[in-house]
Amino acid sequence: MNAEEQIQMLKQIPPQSKAEKSRNLRRAVVLAMATVVSVLFLVYAFVQKLEADNQRISAEKMHGEILVQKAAAEFEEQRAMEAMNRMNNQLVSTLRNWSGVRMAKSKSKHC
Repeated sequence: MNAEEQIQMLKQIPPQSKAEKSRNLRRAVVLAMATVVSVLFLVYAFVQKLEADNQRISAEKMHGEILVQKAAAEFEEQRAMEAMNRMNNQLVSTLRNWSGVRMAKSKSKHC
């Protein structure tokens, strides 16, 4: 189909009445408004996604810090347990020495 044939076809289309023009204009306005609203939702969704990504990154950083703190706490707990065991051993040793000294004193008083 060449340009002349297209022009002839366009000339054969009857002109629109006022009501048709008004209806078409209303449709165009409604579609344009729907397009604008859709774009606004798209922008809003993109902003929400960016915020969610930032919060995820922040949460991942906090998770890493928590893991470091947990490892440090476990290390300190282990050190505390070792110190408590040393103190218990010293206490047992002290009590044995003290009871040995008391027994030696009591034997020396009886003799």
